[in-house]
Amino acid sequence: MAIVPPVALNLADNVFVFPTASRSRLQLEVRANVAKATGEAHLELENGWKVEPLTRAFRLADAGEQADLTFEVTPPPGATHGTVRAIAKLGGQQITSGMHVISYPHIPVEITFPAAEARAERVRVTTLAKKVGYVMAPETKSPKPSAARLRCDSSGAEDLATRNLSEFDAIVTGVRAYNVRADLRANHNRLLSYIQNGGPWLFSTTWRRAVHRPARDRRARSHRSLSAEGGPGASHGGRDACRVSRSEPSAAVHAQQITERDLQVGCRSAGCTRSEWDPRYESVFESHDPGEKPLLGGTLYTRYGKGAYIFTAFAWFRQLPAGVPGAYRIFANLISAGKAPRP
Repeated sequence: MAIVPPVALNLADNVFVFPTASRSRLQLEVRANVAKATGEAHLELENGWKVEPLTRAFRLADAGEQADLTFEVTPPPGATHGTVRAIAKLGGQQITSGMHVISYPHIPVEITFPAAEARAERVRVTTLAKKVGYVMAPETKSPKPSAARLRCDSSGAEDLATRNLSEFDAIVTGVRAYNVRADLRANHNRLLSYIQNGGPWLFSTTWRRAVHRPARDRRARSHRSLSAEGGPGASHGGRDACRVSRSEPSAAVHAQQITERDLQVGCRSAGCTRSEWDPRYESVFESHDPGEKPLLGGTLYTRYGKGAYIFTAFAWFRQLPAGVPGAYRIFANLISAGKAPRP
C-alpha cells in the first residue's frame, strides 16, 4: 500500500537551459492517482523570471491518466540562473511534489516523492556548428541541443554505413560507444574520411577500457595509422594518467575565459586523462587535483586533412545534462573546430 497525493507533478527535466533571452517552452506532466482529478497548475519562478500563462487547468477522468501542460518562460535581462517550482491546486489541497516509481523484479517496489522543481540556466552560447551527428551508447544522455541552438541527430547503424556524413557540421562519439557498437568500429574509416573532408569528430570517452578496446580489435590493429582512441596519427594512448576530480569538484581547470563556476559539477576528467600522446596532437586544458602534478591529456586536438579530431576525457556526459554553462560554451567551441579558420 502506498499513500500518494491526488496528482503528481513531474517537470520534463531537472535543468532547463535558455540559450537566448527570448522565451522557451517548459513542459509539466500532471499524472492522476485518483479518478476525477480536476484543478489547475502553475509555475513559480524567482529573480524576475516570467511565465505565461499564469495557470493552466487540468481535468483527468481516471487514475493513471496524465496531462502535459506547456508554459512559456522568459529570463529577465542579465539573468544567469533561477529555480522553477510546479504547484497544483485541487479540492482545497496544494500539491508540490512529483512521484517516481522504482520497480525491478529483484527488489520491492519503491516510490519516491521528489520536489517538483528544477533549475533554469541562462547559457550564452555561440557555435559555428548547427547540425550535429551523435553516436549514442547505452546508458548515456545526449546533450541538450536546444541550449546551443543545434539540431542533434542520433546516428544508428544504417546512418553510419550509408548516410552522407557531410551533412553534419560535427560528429560526436558518445561515452563507451566503441565498447558496444560494432557498427561504429566497422565504419571507422568512413569517419576518418569525414574528418579529411572538413568535419570535426569529437571522441568523448571515459574509463580505461573504453580507450583501449578499439586498439585490441583485429581490424584496428591492421591500421598502424590509428591511435588507441580511434583518431588519426600514431598512438597517443600511452598509459592512463590518474583520474581528475572524481570527488574533488574544486579542482581548477585552466583555459581562456572560463571561470571556476563554469565547471562546478564533480568529475573534470573520468579516469583516462592521457599521460603520453603523438606530437601532432595539442593539449587543450590542464587540470589536476590539489597537491598533484599538472595533467595535460584530458583533451587533445589535431588537424587531419580539412577537418579536426578531438579526444576528450572530460565528463561532458555529466556536465551537459546538468546544464553547466561553461561546459556548453567549451563544447560549442569543440564542435566548431572543423569550421574555424586555420591559424
